[in-house]
Amino acid sequence: MARPPIENWLFLRSLADHGSVAAAARAMHQSESTVRRRIGDLVDHYDDPLLEDHPGAARLTAFGTFVLERAEQAMADVDVVLELTADDLNLLFGETAEVL
Repeated sequence: MARPPIENWLFLRSLADHGSVAAAARAMHQSESTVRRRIGDLVDHYDDPLLEDHPGAARLTAFGTFVLERAEQAMADVDVVLELTADDLNLLFGETAEVL
């Protein structure tokens, strides 16, 4: 199975922050069906519930909280790498950082 796009995690974060699909959709300027589809792709990928549905609301399961926290940490790590400059690399590896 193909990996869901990284952007899908943003939809799950928005739902966790806003408490419902409707509120997450409004916050992201997307349709409710788009939010449901993107989160559904994550659920299908893990084959495990990420959310507990309640009337008019949704809450992350313990598993959903765990995987969202891990995904956010991974995205933060990628951001750090993307912000590195040649000067940063020279400080870490010396004036002539070799390409592997």
